[in-house]
Amino acid sequence: LDTDSAYGLVNFNDAKWEPVGIPHCYNDMDTYLNSTDMFMWKGASWYRKHFIIEKKYAGKKVFLEFQGINVGAAVYVNGIFKQGNTSVKQTEEVTHVGGFLPFILDITDDLKYGKENVIAVKVSNSDKSFFKWPGFGVFEGFGMGWGGIV
Repeated sequence: LDTDSAYGLVNFNDAKWEPVGIPHCYNDMDTYLNSTDMFMWKGASWYRKHFIIEKKYAGKKVFLEFQGINVGAAVYVNGIFKQGNTSVKQTEEVTHVGGFLPFILDITDDLKYGKENVIAVKVSNSDKSFFKWPGFGVFEGFGMGWGGIV
């Protein structure tokens, strides 16, 4: 198992990862250095969130909502990949491509109630990444070059 694939697993040790809040842009400092992509870092990054959902919510529907991820994302809940609804054939596991377009996932059946859960999200703003490039995301002046859960 390569390291990148391990990031989506429940038992991956992320204790030394930098804590960040959401919304978060992993290359925002680059964005303000120059209005071109000359200095803007592009690539994949991971986010992980540990949480417990109380047993009283068992039997209820639970949805995970994202207002925007730049530009592509693969979402895992307790190590289970969450397939998106894109009709575009992808070469790897992809949940969503679309930058500022919101999306919602039903995670009801993937949760452990009263126990620790982990949501892991792989995000990339690079056209040389794990998803088919949509043909946008290169206009940094409009914030399209940002990467992260925005």
